[in-house]
Amino acid sequence: MRAKRPPHGFDKVVSVEMVEAVGREFLGEFFARVDGLLKTEGGVAVVQCITLPEGRGREYAAREDFINHYIFPGGYLPSVTELINHITTASRGTLVVENIENIGGHYARALRLWRERFLARFDDKIRPALFKGHPDMTTEEVEVFRRKWQYYFSYCEAGFLTKTLGDVIITVAREGTMEMMEGIPL
Repeated sequence: MRAKRPPHGFDKVVSVEMVEAVGREFLGEFFARVDGLLKTEGGVAVVQCITLPEGRGREYAAREDFINHYIFPGGYLPSVTELINHITTASRGTLVVENIENIGGHYARALRLWRERFLARFDDKIRPALFKGHPDMTTEEVEVFRRKWQYYFSYCEAGFLTKTLGDVIITVAREGTMEMMEGIPL
């Protein structure tokens, strides 16, 4: 389904970690919506997304893992090629890839810091908040919650360190978008 284009379209569309939540079957529709929302002349879109290496996609799609079972049910991590193919198909080739940057190495550190802060604040902030917000939670369930998130942070940190996971920022623009040329000596 093609999104109804706003009367003049938007100059820019930014998507941060949304793609993973739309699911494999809706990637094409997601990028068709991005295409439909951008103005036809000069539109720019930036999409940031957690990705898998090209060779792991088929295996990943065929089974459920810890992340898409316990943390992000229904989530899907595409490969960079899948993303580019969907962008090209959904825009009928009118969005041109300007840049792809893998920032996964930075995410490894972020996940380590999140885990450290999560654990440092668990007893004084998180545990009381869980009991307050969910008075029926047992002590054992709170401990399972703690261990699950500690594992999640470590699991993902290892994934980014080993390049089993990537985190890309893809910038695309309509053909003829001159603002993408700023700063490039001609």
